[in-house]
Amino acid sequence: MKVGTSRTVLIVLAVVFVGGMLLLALAGDESARRELPAQVLAWGTVGAILFAGYWFRVRPRRELHRDEARSLALHSEPGDPLGFFGRGFALLAHVGGGKDIENTSWGTWRGMDVIVIDYWFTPSGADTPGETRSYTCAATSVPAEWPNLSIVPAGRGAAIAGAVRPDLSFESERFNRSFEVRSPDPRFAHALLDAQMIAWVEDLPPDTGFELLGGTLLCRTPRGPVGDLTWALDTMAAFLERIPPVVRSLYGPTV
Repeated sequence: MKVGTSRTVLIVLAVVFVGGMLLLALAGDESARRELPAQVLAWGTVGAILFAGYWFRVRPRRELHRDEARSLALHSEPGDPLGFFGRGFALLAHVGGGKDIENTSWGTWRGMDVIVIDYWFTPSGADTPGETRSYTCAATSVPAEWPNLSIVPAGRGAAIAGAVRPDLSFESERFNRSFEVRSPDPRFAHALLDAQMIAWVEDLPPDTGFELLGGTLLCRTPRGPVGDLTWALDTMAAFLERIPPVVRSLYGPTV
């Protein structure tokens, strides 16, 4: 479940439960009067924990994201205003733990319309309680005629919704061990992932992934301490620059 959704559910439950008990107490219900202080304390503790999580984790990251976005002339908003969670990207489809998109920025960068999002998830069965993995993802438009394709890092300790072991393999055994490639058009996948592209992807930081879905390219990069929006955008641009000419001749022009 998205963390933002779970927070909303808790707030609604708190208002309904404590509000209902307060009404009963005002109406003279002795049991409600006795229980009301304990319930206020319990729900107040939950509220304090949620506020602390926002103040010490969400707020600093939001300010850092917003400041870098501003330096890149991008507009920022909290959350997922562009609805990336509803688009079906495999790179954002982790299940079994919490996940959220906390910040979204968009605008024009190097002549391209781009979107940058902050994404994190909690791996199911993580070795460290409360462990999260945080990413900065960059997206831009690609020709709508291009088939869907996902290059998903393998073995990262989190299930992906609808994931099955793909039957697409490539000449590099290192690449085959490190990534799961899925596409309804194997010819397109092999045309795009030529030897030079594979060698470049292999040398990127671990847990970097790429996906083409419905005319959008999404590049997911592990979040760094500083400059992560620029890094995600540069990585996405470098991927586009390395798309082999054969893809353009077979499937339409690159952007």
